[in-house]
Amino acid sequence: MSTKTQDVSDVARWVREVGAWKSEHRRLRALLARIDATLSRREKAVEDALWLRAHAADQHEAQNAEEVLRRALKAVEREQAQTHDRLEAICESLEEVHLERAAVLTAPADEDRVEEAVRESFPASDPPSFNPGRA
Repeated sequence: MSTKTQDVSDVARWVREVGAWKSEHRRLRALLARIDATLSRREKAVEDALWLRAHAADQHEAQNAEEVLRRALKAVEREQAQTHDRLEAICESLEEVHLERAAVLTAPADEDRVEEAVRESFPASDPPSFNPGRA
């Protein structure tokens, strides 16, 4: 009985871990979307500044456009450096998690234990949809 209880608790722990990884994945996708939007805005500002510089009517307007372009380029460079550092830190942390977790989740003996625990938890005569309290 102890082995079955341990198997079920292992499956429950793995289900929680997968849920946490899915949550982390969603969080990272949202972060990447925000980074993409920010960089797109910065790049658009550079394009606008280049257009202003190219279409300047006089010397004063050209100097102003040059200053706007310089500020826009600095903003892009600063944003890219911050983004690079942030993504590098995230990748390093994910790699550590992957290396630590891979052996536990992919060991051949564990796969058999998980399948067996699932079959024992929900036999054919008692499907989980009819007994929601048994998860």
